[in-house]
Amino acid sequence: MRNVLLVISILLNVLAAGFAGYYFIYEDKDEVEEVEVGAEVDEDVLGEKTPGVKGVEVEEPEELEVSVSEFEWDAVEEGDVVNGWTVTSAGPFSDMLPFSEENISVDFEGEATLTGRFFYQAPGEGMGGEMLCFGDMTSGSLDNYPWMVDAYTTASNAWFCFENQDFAMDEFGVNPGVSVNGNATVKISNLQLVYYPSEVSSMADLVEVISYDDGLGDYKSKNFTLSFDVPDGFEIQDSKNFILISEDPYVTTDMGSSNAFFTLSRYGSWGENDGRVSRMDRYRGTLNNLKESTVMVDGYSFTKFTGTDSGIFEGSSAGETVVVFFDASSLEIMERPMNTDQSFDPIDVGMQILNSFKFAK
Repeated sequence: MRNVLLVISILLNVLAAGFAGYYFIYEDKDEVEEVEVGAEVDEDVLGEKTPGVKGVEVEEPEELEVSVSEFEWDAVEEGDVVNGWTVTSAGPFSDMLPFSEENISVDFEGEATLTGRFFYQAPGEGMGGEMLCFGDMTSGSLDNYPWMVDAYTTASNAWFCFENQDFAMDEFGVNPGVSVNGNATVKISNLQLVYYPSEVSSMADLVEVISYDDGLGDYKSKNFTLSFDVPDGFEIQDSKNFILISEDPYVTTDMGSSNAFFTLSRYGSWGENDGRVSRMDRYRGTLNNLKESTVMVDGYSFTKFTGTDSGIFEGSSAGETVVVFFDASSLEIMERPMNTDQSFDPIDVGMQILNSFKFAK
């Protein structure tokens, strides 16, 4: 009897502890069957003494895709996932230098929505020439952007240019030749991340401009068949014969001059015999280093003069001057209205406004 009790005691301990990878099925209190984890269990084997238990297959957990935030230049390979982007290829950017952390190009497949700043560099005004690019991303956007380990991982270093430049220029409403920048949220795809000791940039396809603000506001003239954009901080005087734009506030002097650097005036408003030809003759006589050319405005070509205002007397020059001759009016943009320096670049701002002109059709 003592031996029977000992066997029963050992059996109970074994049943309570179980065996690794096995569980036990009871069909009869006198029989125990071992079943390996993962095996198909027949309901008929379970019997009536195991209520609530169904015949099931114990599945192994699926392998999860792991995304890291950084990659090692000498370890990255096709299929790696970095901040949600999948690597499709990696190698040297240039065959002229050995493959290293300073000569690497990594192509990624995927999409991401990023918030930051867009910037367009007109020819001769920045690295890469005439390119529309994106950078200075928010911290949340940086979590959706791949990094290379120890590759200056700061917001100021995370930037790229758009591969589909024509589409991007249209989506942002950029006028070629006039630099512009602003805040934006965009969706991109097909990112090429480049590290190279030269004037090259990473590239990405622009999928969509979700929103952007270039600091310009839409203005429709009450007296001219014209609309245009004006930056914040500037004031508009709109009258029957003139549109004047100045830094806010608009200021006049006893001599009749003002701080308006941008003046659109109808022909005839200067007196008798005031027309397009007579104004051209007048500016030919008052502008030094005169250059005559054409400019495209809203799809139309107009004559443009550039030069330096000679001034009525020494020291009274308005500085660099741009004049555009339209069919019914002329536009004058002056560097130094009231002969004083400005806290902004009047020629640059004036050309931005001019390039936003839309004539009522």
